[in-house]
Amino acid sequence: MSYWTGSEAAIAAANAAAWATYIADHPTAENGGETVANPTTAWAIPVQTAAGDWAIPAYPGMAAPEGCREVADVEWADVEEEG
Repeated sequence: MSYWTGSEAAIAAANAAAWATYIADHPTAENGGETVANPTTAWAIPVQTAAGDWAIPAYPGMAAPEGCREVADVEWADVEEEG
């Protein structure tokens, strides 16, 4: 798996572009045996990296959008769990 990394704004734009491509590729989904419009609302949930930028999984076959770079691995930021 590869990832796109970049600023929060660049990753938000990349996420929107990947979502649009995903919906175009998969416009319908199965729900309880019925075919319905694909209910997916985002390609991925952006996560902050240890370097302070943001990352999402790269969309297969899509080049890294402007402002992003594609990497093979990401060092994730340490996140304290609530509770």
